[in-house]
Amino acid sequence: MKAIQAIEKALAQAEEIFIMFLLSAMVIVVSIQVVSQSFLHLDITWTEEISRIMLIWCLMIGSCIAVRRGSHLAVEFVYQSLHGAAKLALRMVVLLICVIVCIYICRSGVYMVSSHIQRGNFFGITHLPLWAASVAVPLAFAIMAFHFVVLALNDIQAFRLGDFDKPEVNT
Repeated sequence: MKAIQAIEKALAQAEEIFIMFLLSAMVIVVSIQVVSQSFLHLDITWTEEISRIMLIWCLMIGSCIAVRRGSHLAVEFVYQSLHGAAKLALRMVVLLICVIVCIYICRSGVYMVSSHIQRGNFFGITHLPLWAASVAVPLAFAIMAFHFVVLALNDIQAFRLGDFDKPEVNT
Protein backbone atom coordinates (compact mmCIF):
# COMPACT_ATOMS: atom_id res chain seq x y z
CA MET A 1 0.00 0.00 0.00
CA LYS A 2 2.89 2.37 0.72
CA ALA A 3 4.26 1.84 -2.79
CA ILE A 4 0.86 2.69 -4.28
CA GLN A 5 0.64 5.81 -2.11
CA ALA A 6 4.14 6.86 -3.23
CA ILE A 7 3.14 6.41 -6.87
CA GLU A 8 -0.09 8.34 -6.21
CA LYS A 9 1.85 11.20 -4.61
CA ALA A 10 4.38 11.39 -7.46
CA LEU A 11 1.59 11.24 -10.02
CA ALA A 12 -0.30 14.00 -8.19
CA GLN A 13 2.76 16.25 -8.27
CA ALA A 14 3.34 15.52 -11.95
CA GLU A 15 -0.31 16.31 -12.77
CA GLU A 16 -0.22 19.60 -10.87
CA ILE A 17 3.07 20.71 -12.46
CA PHE A 18 1.98 19.65 -15.94
CA ILE A 19 -1.35 21.47 -15.75
CA MET A 20 0.31 24.63 -14.38
CA PHE A 21 2.77 24.53 -17.27
CA LEU A 22 0.00 23.93 -19.81
CA LEU A 23 -2.22 26.71 -18.47
CA SER A 24 0.70 29.13 -18.46
CA ALA A 25 1.60 28.17 -22.01
CA MET A 26 -2.03 28.54 -23.09
CA VAL A 27 -2.17 32.05 -21.65
CA ILE A 28 0.97 32.97 -23.59
CA VAL A 29 -0.24 31.43 -26.87
CA VAL A 30 -3.72 32.96 -26.64
CA SER A 31 -2.19 36.32 -25.67
CA ILE A 32 0.02 36.18 -28.75
CA GLN A 33 -3.09 35.48 -30.83
CA VAL A 34 -5.09 38.34 -29.30
CA VAL A 35 -2.27 40.88 -29.55
CA SER A 36 -1.38 39.89 -33.11
CA GLN A 37 -4.99 40.10 -34.33
CA SER A 38 -6.18 43.10 -32.32
CA PHE A 39 -3.19 45.41 -32.37
CA LEU A 40 -0.91 44.25 -35.16
CA HIS A 41 -3.68 43.08 -37.52
CA LEU A 42 -1.74 39.90 -38.21
CA ASP A 43 -3.34 36.48 -38.41
CA ILE A 44 -1.04 33.97 -36.71
CA THR A 45 -2.95 30.78 -37.50
CA TRP A 46 -0.85 28.24 -35.62
CA THR A 47 -1.94 29.68 -32.26
CA GLU A 48 -5.47 28.28 -32.64
CA GLU A 49 -4.34 24.71 -33.23
CA ILE A 50 -1.74 24.83 -30.47
CA SER A 51 -4.24 26.26 -27.98
CA ARG A 52 -6.76 23.54 -28.95
CA ILE A 53 -4.19 20.82 -28.31
CA MET A 54 -3.30 22.36 -24.96
CA LEU A 55 -6.98 22.67 -24.06
CA ILE A 56 -7.52 18.96 -24.73
CA TRP A 57 -4.58 18.10 -22.50
CA CYS A 58 -5.79 20.50 -19.77
CA LEU A 59 -9.25 18.93 -19.82
CA MET A 60 -7.88 15.41 -19.62
CA ILE A 61 -5.32 16.08 -16.87
CA GLY A 62 -7.83 18.27 -15.04
CA SER A 63 -10.22 15.30 -15.04
CA CYS A 64 -7.48 13.18 -13.49
CA ILE A 65 -6.98 15.76 -10.76
CA ALA A 66 -10.74 15.89 -10.12
CA VAL A 67 -10.89 12.11 -9.71
CA ARG A 68 -7.91 12.10 -7.37
CA ARG A 69 -9.49 14.82 -5.22
CA GLY A 70 -12.85 13.06 -5.24
CA SER A 71 -14.55 16.01 -6.91
CA HIS A 72 -15.68 14.09 -9.98
CA LEU A 73 -19.35 13.91 -10.91
CA ALA A 74 -21.43 12.05 -8.32
CA VAL A 75 -25.05 11.58 -7.35
CA GLU A 76 -24.66 13.04 -3.88
CA PHE A 77 -28.25 12.90 -2.70
CA VAL A 78 -28.32 9.09 -2.94
CA TYR A 79 -24.88 8.74 -1.41
CA GLN A 80 -25.64 11.10 1.49
CA SER A 81 -28.87 9.30 2.37
CA LEU A 82 -26.95 6.11 3.15
CA HIS A 83 -24.86 5.36 6.22
CA GLY A 84 -22.40 2.77 7.41
CA ALA A 85 -21.65 -0.33 5.36
CA ALA A 86 -24.39 0.47 2.80
CA LYS A 87 -22.72 3.77 1.99
CA LEU A 88 -19.35 2.10 1.61
CA ALA A 89 -20.83 -0.73 -0.50
CA LEU A 90 -22.47 1.75 -2.89
CA ARG A 91 -19.24 3.71 -3.15
CA MET A 92 -17.28 0.51 -3.94
CA VAL A 93 -19.77 -0.46 -6.68
CA VAL A 94 -19.56 3.04 -8.19
CA LEU A 95 -15.76 3.01 -8.05
CA LEU A 96 -15.67 -0.42 -9.72
CA ILE A 97 -17.97 0.82 -12.50
CA CYS A 98 -15.77 3.91 -12.91
CA VAL A 99 -12.65 1.73 -13.23
CA ILE A 100 -14.34 -0.44 -15.85
CA VAL A 101 -15.52 2.58 -17.86
CA CYS A 102 -12.07 4.20 -17.66
CA ILE A 103 -10.37 1.02 -18.86
CA TYR A 104 -12.85 0.74 -21.74
CA ILE A 105 -12.32 4.37 -22.82
CA CYS A 106 -8.55 3.96 -22.43
CA ARG A 107 -8.64 0.90 -24.68
CA SER A 108 -10.77 2.74 -27.25
CA GLY A 109 -8.37 5.69 -27.02
CA VAL A 110 -5.43 3.42 -27.78
CA TYR A 111 -7.21 2.27 -30.96
CA MET A 112 -7.89 5.90 -31.88
CA VAL A 113 -4.22 6.86 -31.40
CA SER A 114 -2.98 3.87 -33.38
CA SER A 115 -5.42 4.77 -36.17
CA HIS A 116 -4.04 8.33 -36.27
CA ILE A 117 -0.48 6.98 -36.39
CA GLN A 118 -1.24 4.39 -39.09
CA ARG A 119 -3.08 6.87 -41.28
CA GLY A 120 -0.48 9.58 -40.76
CA ASN A 121 -3.08 12.18 -39.80
CA PHE A 122 -1.80 15.70 -39.13
CA PHE A 123 -3.27 19.01 -38.08
CA GLY A 124 -3.87 21.29 -41.06
CA ILE A 125 -1.84 24.36 -40.13
CA THR A 126 0.92 23.24 -37.78
CA HIS A 127 1.37 19.82 -39.37
CA LEU A 128 1.70 18.33 -35.91
CA PRO A 129 0.64 14.69 -35.77
CA LEU A 130 -2.98 14.30 -34.71
CA TRP A 131 -2.00 11.70 -32.13
CA ALA A 132 -0.23 14.50 -30.17
CA ALA A 133 -3.68 15.55 -28.98
CA SER A 134 -5.51 12.21 -29.05
CA VAL A 135 -2.93 10.40 -26.90
CA ALA A 136 -4.25 12.50 -24.00
CA VAL A 137 -7.42 10.38 -23.95
CA PRO A 138 -5.96 6.91 -23.22
CA LEU A 139 -3.29 8.36 -20.96
CA ALA A 140 -5.77 10.37 -18.88
CA PHE A 141 -8.27 7.54 -18.58
CA ALA A 142 -5.52 5.13 -17.50
CA ILE A 143 -4.51 7.64 -14.81
CA MET A 144 -8.16 8.10 -13.78
CA ALA A 145 -8.58 4.31 -13.50
CA PHE A 146 -5.52 4.24 -11.24
CA HIS A 147 -6.95 7.04 -9.08
CA PHE A 148 -10.28 5.21 -8.78
CA VAL A 149 -8.44 2.04 -7.72
CA VAL A 150 -6.52 4.03 -5.08
CA LEU A 151 -9.80 5.53 -3.81
CA ALA A 152 -11.26 2.01 -3.57
CA LEU A 153 -8.18 0.74 -1.70
CA ASN A 154 -8.48 3.66 0.72
CA ASP A 155 -12.13 2.79 1.28
CA ILE A 156 -11.26 -0.86 1.92
CA GLN A 157 -8.70 0.29 4.46
CA ALA A 158 -11.33 2.56 6.08
CA PHE A 159 -13.72 -0.41 6.19
CA ARG A 160 -11.12 -2.56 7.93
CA LEU A 161 -10.65 0.18 10.51
CA GLY A 162 -14.43 0.37 11.00
CA ASP A 163 -14.67 3.91 9.65
CA PHE A 164 -17.66 3.42 7.32
CA ASP A 165 -18.78 7.01 6.85
CA LYS A 166 -15.46 8.66 6.14
CA PRO A 167 -13.86 7.37 2.91
CA GLU A 168 -10.42 8.87 2.44
CA VAL A 169 -9.97 11.36 -0.38
CA ASN A 170 -6.54 12.46 -1.56
CA THR A 171 -5.97 16.18 -2.09
